[in-house]
Amino acid sequence: MQTDEANINLEYHALRLQFKSAVEDMRETLLEAANINDLAALARLQRKLENPQIAHILNQHKVDILNARNFVGDTALIIAVEKRHIDFAKQLLTMKGVNTGIKDTDGYTAHRIATEAECWELVELIEDYEKRKIPAYKEAISTLLNFENPENTPL
Repeated sequence: MQTDEANINLEYHALRLQFKSAVEDMRETLLEAANINDLAALARLQRKLENPQIAHILNQHKVDILNARNFVGDTALIIAVEKRHIDFAKQLLTMKGVNTGIKDTDGYTAHRIATEAECWELVELIEDYEKRKIPAYKEAISTLLNFENPENTPL
């Protein structure tokens, strides 16, 4: 009996290590792709993240790939904006969950970096992304406010 439990524990820990390794690989892939403007790598990562099984596991464990930070604290979006990788930023901003409000170590968001660099195309991309999020928030709040609770059970 103890052997079965030990085997289960070993298998569980091995799976956890594989999961952590896979998550770290995805984060590193995204950050490196942003650095070198690798749209193909971003597209491969996007397909992975859109897989329902992968999305479910990442969501279940509250893992955020798209807003991962590199060793200096920059996200893929910030890297793309700093390097003026417009096509990369455009593709990244098609992905649900990118947080445009994250600040770099100097306290600047991607929007502010783009604005100060006078890269108006990036400014517009970021502003458009933010505008697209508003209807989704409104719909979620409306659903929440109009939620019927027939059993009057505590929510």
